[in-house]
Amino acid sequence: MIDFSIDIESLSEFNSPSKFNYFLSEDEMKSKNQISLLGKVAVKKAFFKVIGIKEEYKKIEVKKSDSGRPYILIKDEKIKEKLKNKKICVSISHTKDIAVAVCLIYE
Repeated sequence: MIDFSIDIESLSEFNSPSKFNYFLSEDEMKSKNQISLLGKVAVKKAFFKVIGIKEEYKKIEVKKSDSGRPYILIKDEKIKEKLKNKKICVSISHTKDIAVAVCLIYE
């Protein structure tokens, strides 16, 4: 079975750094590129939509592999257990002020 979700975010909705702080960890906030931060927010929103649990955004982090491909690092044991034996694939794309992310979960 395959489950997926998509999320789109506009930079105009994130007019202050505190909005990003609600969604992102300290480590994720190290990037000063706002559109990159917005992409991480979109990934997190798409992830929680597809797994269907309460959004606790800081229980996951969006990381980059050596090749630059984004992935989700799950820091919460309950979420890890829910997704045991499943694979997660994410993709981010953006313009100068819009970010979109897709999250795919499959066995």
